[in-house]
Amino acid sequence: MCPRCNEDIEDWEHIWVCEANEFEIDELIRKSIYEVMDQQSQVLIGKKRFWELLRGVYNEKCEVVAELEKERGLEKRDLRKRKESPTKDDDDGIDEKEK
Repeated sequence: MCPRCNEDIEDWEHIWVCEANEFEIDELIRKSIYEVMDQQSQVLIGKKRFWELLRGVYNEKCEVVAELEKERGLEKRDLRKRKESPTKDDDDGIDEKEK
């Protein structure tokens, strides 16, 4: 018999569906995931596993961006911001800025 409800035989399924059970599966899963992520990282010394997760997500996004750049034929030099310097053709633009 189930020690919580005393109505049914306690088996694996009943443990999770018993209405007298204090915990829900979602709550236990969230708590378990948090406990794992809060442990010390074996990869990033001095950090917790949260950092491993963040680093992995960040690196994955960087790889996606790099792939898009490659598909579009962009190189690092194309992506750098260039400071525009005035040329002879831009004389009118310089005068307007100074006014």
